[in-house]
Amino acid sequence: MSKSVFIALIIALLSIAWIGSGFILPSDEEASTEKAAQNGSTNDVPSTEKSMMQVRVIKSTAQDYKQHMTVNGRTHASKNITIRAEAEGQITSIRADEGSTVTKGAEIIKIDIRERKERVREAQELVKQRQIEYDAARKLIEKGYTSDVRLAQTQSALEAAKANLTQAQIVLEKTTVIAPFDGILGVRHVDVGDYVRVGDEITDMVDLDPLQVTVFVNENNIVQLKKGDKAELTFANGEKREGILSFIAPAADEESRTFQVDVDLANDDNAIPAGLTTQVQIDGTSQKAHSISPAILTLDDTGAVGVKIVDENNIVRYIPVHIIADKSDKMWVTGLPDSANIITVGQDFVADGQQVNPVMVEQ
Repeated sequence: MSKSVFIALIIALLSIAWIGSGFILPSDEEASTEKAAQNGSTNDVPSTEKSMMQVRVIKSTAQDYKQHMTVNGRTHASKNITIRAEAEGQITSIRADEGSTVTKGAEIIKIDIRERKERVREAQELVKQRQIEYDAARKLIEKGYTSDVRLAQTQSALEAAKANLTQAQIVLEKTTVIAPFDGILGVRHVDVGDYVRVGDEITDMVDLDPLQVTVFVNENNIVQLKKGDKAELTFANGEKREGILSFIAPAADEESRTFQVDVDLANDDNAIPAGLTTQVQIDGTSQKAHSISPAILTLDDTGAVGVKIVDENNIVRYIPVHIIADKSDKMWVTGLPDSANIITVGQDFVADGQQVNPVMVEQ
């Protein structure tokens, strides 16, 4: 055997022995781990807690929150009608001028009554005649001189005459146009001598006490309002009045998605006219809510807005919330427990039901 072949054989045997030693003898790291296990030491073994996702949380407590909403509106009459003629004829007199204050039942305009008055007199005479005929028939039937048919005929004629009299009296009454409620007369559309037909416009009439202001409130604020809530109204001249919510629309407007709200204010002196722009401040109902940063809001698979909290077992819980106020630096939301540990950092990387390692930080 040559020298070179011998040297190569020696190198091959040494290589095989070195490779095989790794399977037979434990490495230093394995030996150290095995020794640590035998001695009961676990300092170098990762704990379950260290393997959990770490998130930052804040402790949030619900507070009493009352929304102050300010909206602009315009005053208008609580009642605004156009009075129309209910009888045909010539205007004979004007009993109340434009702009005058009238009470319910007050005479406004008179229409010629001559023909109608005569019809009433004729109807009255006919009733008297039919009454005499009926009384005579009743006496005759008592004596056996007439039949029940004759009595029924006279009675029917009497009732018809009474009906005609009632109708004639109603037509006569309609020649006097009266105020249907307390209010102020507006523009008059007729004058003395004009001939009107049934349905023709006579005059406008408004009721300014109470005066109403109509505003429109968005869907976030409408849930906080209820009928009877107070409102403060500020007019352009600085005058302030107090009003009461008298109507809240049960459904939103299809186009604007806002809700109509009417505010009533006392105006017994009619000092405030209709058509004025006013600022309305409404205090909503107090409710429990959390003040949070908009940055911590998340969406679920359905697109609902909510936040993620950590429960007492360090489990992530997704809670849908309702935003009741959106400020420049914070939001007020409802739907959370009165006290909650809200995740502020890491909420986008954890899922509902996942156990985490929470780190409490100050608000």
